[in-house]
Amino acid sequence: MQANGFVFFEIYVADLAYYKSIFELGLGMRVVEDDVDFVKLKSAYGTVLLNAMTNLPESHPFARYRDVPVRGMGVEMGIVTVDLSTAHARTKDIPGCVVSDIVTQEWGMSDFRIRTRAQSFGQPTQLAAKIFACGRELLARETNGTKYRLIGIGVSGLSAAPEGEVADLLDRRSAEAEHAIDRLRKRFGDDAVVKGLAFELDEDD
Repeated sequence: MQANGFVFFEIYVADLAYYKSIFELGLGMRVVEDDVDFVKLKSAYGTVLLNAMTNLPESHPFARYRDVPVRGMGVEMGIVTVDLSTAHARTKDIPGCVVSDIVTQEWGMSDFRIRTRAQSFGQPTQLAAKIFACGRELLARETNGTKYRLIGIGVSGLSAAPEGEVADLLDRRSAEAEHAIDRLRKRFGDDAVVKGLAFELDEDD
């Protein structure tokens, strides 16, 4: 019997061995059950149940998704690891596993401690809006009353521009709008276009 609040995920996958390697070799989870069409992995804080899509009976509600290349619309699962760099390196070594570089966000707190959080993108990007949204999401998790004197975002793993351009085609409208703003600022100056979130309202407004 697990404690109240213990979390487990049950995931249906096309390649059972591949996903087993990600959770076991990349994230350091322990395999406690390994069958032909089912793998159970555990850590001190959660359990992952992997089911093979290939052997589902026709009556199973997920059977119709076996031949669908994309399953789900933006499902995100976060797993805490003590050593992010080591887990990142191990996962990159798994054949066929696409792992982006680490995005690091640092916050200087009022007592001069530094708190760092990191998140990876699935693909390279040139879009400042996408990087900003990532930083805002990380910061939102830390808004617990702590006072910060400095907030900064850093990126790593820079690559050639075409890689980012191809990835940003998935968000074509945002990419075209941001590139248009860049062209206007280059021609007329940085103040030519200012987004609404940069404005400060007067006290009387």
